[in-house]
Amino acid sequence: MEKLISVRDVNRSFEAHNLNEDVLVEAVRPWFTDIQGEDVKNALDSLAKPAKRQEAMRFLGVEYIR
Repeated sequence: MEKLISVRDVNRSFEAHNLNEDVLVEAVRPWFTDIQGEDVKNALDSLAKPAKRQEAMRFLGVEYIR
């Protein structure tokens, strides 16, 4: 059984619901197209790595919706 998650941007009104964790990066990347910077790019890439996901989510202002 796949684990589905929902996330939201705490600073803006973006939300994504019922995502497979494998597509989290692709789902939220468009939220940050207006923000440039290597730090943002690295954080987005880190979302794909379970060990770094929480830190990346904090940096980006993204959180799980429970």
